Amino acid sequence: MSLAEKMYVPAGIQVPCVNLAGDVNLQDIQPWAANFETAKKMVSEGSAPALFIFVENSTALTKQLPKLTKLWAQKVNFWLFYPKAPHLDTDLNRDKTWAIMLKQGMKGTRQVGIDKFWSCLYYKNKD
Repeated sequence: MSLAEKMYVPAGIQVPCVNLAGDVNLQDIQPWAANFETAKKMVSEGSAPALFIFVENSTALTKQLPKLTKLWAQKVNFWLFYPKAPHLDTDLNRDKTWAIMLKQGMKGTRQVGIDKFWSCLYYKNKD
């Protein structure tokens, strides 16, 4: 199964990426660096299935929480990318990222390992 299939991304679709990491290997996915509002608009209008948000550590994640909470409330699908330890000296891992998001009422539905440096969690509000 291709990475795009694992991440529910149709072939040939550009995915808007907020804070796109320069060292991530998205294989068959076409990333497009975008600011937060543009990325949100693309997903809201249906031109992209989800947006990708990259954070390097828990401080960066905490700064993004207000925006992520709004995405969740507006039922905008997103993938939250975090580095695998020890890459970028991160303090994040799956469990810590999950716990931070869950405290805000957001529950991930899927995890995908991207490459040797990055993993991500999928957030889709079904309520």
